[in-house]
Amino acid sequence: MGYGQMQGNRFVRVDADGRELVVDVLTTSYTGRMESNQERGQLVVDAIPGLHTALREPATAVELTAVLTDGTELHTTLLLPDVAAALVLKAYAYRGRYAGSDAVDIHRLLEAANVAGRTAADWPGRTEGRDAAHVLHTSFGAAASERCTAGSRRARPAPGAEDRRHALTSGAADRRYAPAVSM
Repeated sequence: MGYGQMQGNRFVRVDADGRELVVDVLTTSYTGRMESNQERGQLVVDAIPGLHTALREPATAVELTAVLTDGTELHTTLLLPDVAAALVLKAYAYRGRYAGSDAVDIHRLLEAANVAGRTAADWPGRTEGRDAAHVLHTSFGAAASERCTAGSRRARPAPGAEDRRHALTSGAADRRYAPAVSM
C-alpha cells in the first residue's frame, strides 16, 4: 500500500495527486480515558475510550453522490459510526478535554439521534455506554444547566463560553436520548 510509519501509530503516504493520506492506528482503552503511546506488539498506539462501542455497534450506511466541477458524478456508500457510538466517543472526548467544540458536537449528535427517532432504549449498554451517559447527564443534563446558570457570574477563561455551551445542550441529555444512570 506504500504507507510509511511516521510516528508510533501514524502511517502516511502521498498519492499520485500529491495528497498526504494518513492512517492512525488506535486501540480500545479499558481505563475510560485516552492513553497515548501504548505498546501493542511492534506498534505504539493511542488507546481511545469508547472505541469498543463504536466498533461493536452496526454502522449507518449513507448513500452519497458527489458531482464534480466537470459534471462527473461519483457514487459511493459511506459507513458512518452509529449515532449512539459517536455520542459515546464524543462524551469521553469531552470529559478528557472539556473543549467547546466537543460540546457543540454532542449537541449536534443529540439532534441527529432525535431526528432519527432514537430513544433511551436504543442506548448501548455495557460499561462504556453507562459511563458516557453519566458524562452527558452531569455535563449537559438539566442539573448541569442549572449549575451553569447559578454560577454565571464567576470568572472563567472565555466569558460566556460555558453559558453558550449549556444553552446549546441544556437538558438535551435528559430530554432526548441518553438514559439516566445511577453511579
